Amino acid sequence: NAEYMGLVFSKDGKDLFCGSWDGTICCIRLEDGYVRTIQYYKDVVYSMAISPNDSFILSGGWEGKAAIHSIRENNWGQLLYKLDGHTNAVHGVSISPNGHTAATASWDGTIRIWSPVTGQMVNYIKKQDSPVNVVLYTRNGHSIIAGCRDGSIKVCDHMSGAITKTYSLHSGSILCITYSQNGSLFASGSTDSKVILWNLQSVNPIIVIKTSSAVHSLCFIARDEVIVGACEGGSIRFWNTNTGQELLNLQGHTDTVYSLEYCKPLQYMASCSLDRTICLWNIEEP
Repeated sequence: NAEYMGLVFSKDGKDLFCGSWDGTICCIRLEDGYVRTIQYYKDVVYSMAISPNDSFILSGGWEGKAAIHSIRENNWGQLLYKLDGHTNAVHGVSISPNGHTAATASWDGTIRIWSPVTGQMVNYIKKQDSPVNVVLYTRNGHSIIAGCRDGSIKVCDHMSGAITKTYSLHSGSILCITYSQNGSLFASGSTDSKVILWNLQSVNPIIVIKTSSAVHSLCFIARDEVIVGACEGGSIRFWNTNTGQELLNLQGHTDTVYSLEYCKPLQYMASCSLDRTICLWNIEEP
């Protein structure tokens, strides 16, 4: 009975974690629907990420707080580290592919890099010109992609903080960034009602998809031939990644869909909405 902001599957696909407006992180065991919770925040949980070995969850929230909690069975839900330092909402979090570092992005304009082993900050990427909404490690773990409120997308070296590329085609706040399954592309969604596909070799877009509303979350399916977007008003839209053609407008929610997450091993897609529901969809890939 809460409005949900974010979703993330455990790497083994057995659990679905949901962040809510009331500050609760819920873990739903998909096998039987058993629910357990982590209570740390007093307000909105914006973003979550799971470590590669399913040992901990990284989260960030409205209060400017970020934290690492254990999700191992022997100490499930235990607070491991408070990641203090941001002075405004932590809207984006990401964990490197090898699990050795973690990134938090804030509306204070900064990105901080942490060690999940010690909970200590290991790098500080200087304040950007705009609040940072989204952060995502590249597949090699050497860089991070940051999406900002001013519509810019920046690629930064995660240790030196040097900005190596800037993508500037969006005219509205960046709400989401996601990688294709094969890692060759990434996609961005924005309040400007556009989905743009990019690669890291060029700042020129591969394709621009125009929609009728803001896009809050994205995921690739069907061997990267289809991208799915969570939109205002409750719709979930499917587009062909080669042509941009809309393939399906999936109806199931009655209010804005804030997050989508695809679990490839199970071929499930999860969605959550301001209508206080979480939906699981069966996605049969070719």
